Amino acid sequence: MVLGDDADGPMPPPSVRAGKRDLISWEGTFDPVGEHSVHALVQWLYGLDFFCHIGFSQTHGRHIKAGVYAAFRNHIRDPTLPKTEFELVELGATRPYAFLDIIEWALRELCRERHSYQWVSLARVLRDGGSVWTVDGQSRLLVRRLDAPEEAALENLLVRLDGEARTHLRDARQAIYGRAPNAETGRTALSKCVEAAFKPVVQKLSSAEKDVHSLGAMIGRSFPAGAAAPRVELRTNSMACDSQAEEATLASIEKTLKSFNNLTKKARHAGSQSGMDTAELAFHQAIYILHALPYLQPTLASSAPRTLGKGSSGNEADI
Repeated sequence: MVLGDDADGPMPPPSVRAGKRDLISWEGTFDPVGEHSVHALVQWLYGLDFFCHIGFSQTHGRHIKAGVYAAFRNHIRDPTLPKTEFELVELGATRPYAFLDIIEWALRELCRERHSYQWVSLARVLRDGGSVWTVDGQSRLLVRRLDAPEEAALENLLVRLDGEARTHLRDARQAIYGRAPNAETGRTALSKCVEAAFKPVVQKLSSAEKDVHSLGAMIGRSFPAGAAAPRVELRTNSMACDSQAEEATLASIEKTLKSFNNLTKKARHAGSQSGMDTAELAFHQAIYILHALPYLQPTLASSAPRTLGKGSSGNEADI
């Protein structure tokens, strides 16, 4: 599901309809939000229950209720926060990141869990305004938008994965693409996610594998460096059509697993740009790995020497 889409497809956003941009370039170009979408976001805020008083002032618009104002001022700790509708609009135009703080606070604190239309409508406004931000409906927090194919792949995984792996994947996205990014937290969540998804495959190899927990050990058990072939193969009629295609696909899975394992070990500088770049690359690799793992099944191990035992850096010790 692409948030905010109508049955007949998404409506072009206001900036496109006004002729300011073409349809090809509009999506995900404003960080945090475009000025043309501020009014729509304020209207979303005022559509939430208990956010404002009913009365309207020609000078100030609708006043934010005192209890709501006190709550988000206590959270954001900014003495200049707006108290009225018109002040909110001005804040969105002049201090868009502070404005987005209020949006996210309202999303988390005022959107009712059973009323999914509230966060879906916010996702629609952000998308139509060309914002780089969208909504994680489960956590009711803002996350950076992925490109359309990867967003669709992620949504598919969040439906298909078991509870533990799904939770870690959501945590990883929030840590890497949320508004308070942390490379170390994202790295840890990604590693735990892939381990949780990979473990059932490894445990089917033999009863002796039940105590294997680390990702490096799981890779070593499935793709042993001294064997002629991996101890796993593709399920019949799955991702490959012949032996050469199957060998190439397994080699790709092995290489990506080893590269991912190395990346998650290296992303240790929380908040640094290099650390975040590495964590983002690990996230992209995790999406591929998580889609590939269900196609693996055990096969008989071979004791002949292998030529396909090297990791991404060319060293068999990578894992």
